[in-house]
Amino acid sequence: MLILCQDKTRIVNFKNKEDIFLKEDYYEGKFIGTKIIAIGKIDSLLGKYNTEIRAKEVLQEILVCYLNSNSNAVGFVKNSVYIMPEE
Repeated sequence: MLILCQDKTRIVNFKNKEDIFLKEDYYEGKFIGTKIIAIGKIDSLLGKYNTEIRAKEVLQEILVCYLNSNSNAVGFVKNSVYIMPEE
């Protein structure tokens, strides 16, 4: 599965990532949002959201897209692309 990053400047191959997680983002000690980061040989910022709740929803959407792309009949795996939402 491929993931198009929120800023539309990078396509990330989900298969090459070891972990995708949330990280709170702060500026001068003030919370400014939650990032979704994928780590592997190259770390990738997938997107940034105003709340942790929204970031968790996006993680769930990625999971559903991945599960749908791997639900197969007779060994067929279809290709799938998840486009990170703006908000």
